[in-house]
Amino acid sequence: MRDQKMSIAKMTDFLKNELPLIQFENRYLTKDKELIWLLWNARRDTETGLIYCSARNITSAKNRELRLQMMESAIENSKECVLITDTAGLAAPFPKIIYCNQAFTDLTGYAKEEVIRKTPRILQGPDTNRHMAKNS
Repeated sequence: MRDQKMSIAKMTDFLKNELPLIQFENRYLTKDKELIWLLWNARRDTETGLIYCSARNITSAKNRELRLQMMESAIENSKECVLITDTAGLAAPFPKIIYCNQAFTDLTGYAKEEVIRKTPRILQGPDTNRHMAKNS
């Protein structure tokens, strides 16, 4: 496992170079064959030379992170246009665009940088029926 190699490298560096503090995360297989993520903190007591370690189970946070990454990938790779606006703008006159996917830029010709922080009104042309746009 890649995280196991990274953990060993960090611990080796910590022990060899007498670093005062390290933090790393890695996966463990429990007795019940469940895969969990742990966040480790290790601190060296310079007076005694003892090393104090603590671990915290961060499996739920890692699973949320993975789920968000999968959803982001699905949205980014979708063939359908996706445009997301901020919710703060709902109280203001117009919400601001905070995200658009590649399908949106392909269809509209706008680069992401051109639409972020703008309102969706940039998509309205001179012939746009504002009454229809407001009620749809």
